[in-house]
Amino acid sequence: MDLRGPKTTGSLTIIEILGSESNVAHISAEDRRVIEMLPAYIEQHLSEKLPTAALAHKSCMGLTKFKQCFHAVYGTSPGDYVAGKRIDRALDLLESTSYTVAQVGAAVGYSKPSAFNDAFRRRLGCTPNEFRRRKGESSVRHA
Repeated sequence: MDLRGPKTTGSLTIIEILGSESNVAHISAEDRRVIEMLPAYIEQHLSEKLPTAALAHKSCMGLTKFKQCFHAVYGTSPGDYVAGKRIDRALDLLESTSYTVAQVGAAVGYSKPSAFNDAFRRRLGCTPNEFRRRKGESSVRHA
């Protein structure tokens, strides 16, 4: 056993090279088909809890394989994908309805208004109320 550390090739170590190759997900056509059907399911169930483990189960995959396949297809984790879709739907509802912020949050899967506000602020840098106010001001200017 060589205790001096990993062997290097140029600026990359053998461990880095092997690690990057082993992280490449090879997805079968069937797994890809299943993963590509998920956005429709997610869109239809945004108001519900959508834990990654439940999505993996729905896809008939183990959790690790599901996460790897999902990331290979969409370039993000399932949790981040769902969170993004929730915010996208929230933006649409904030612009097109008179629902309260709490109602919008509930409609996109947040049981607590504060959790919705926090998630919205993390993604967009403002609260849902600030977003709605800014949109209202811009539509008045353009009218």
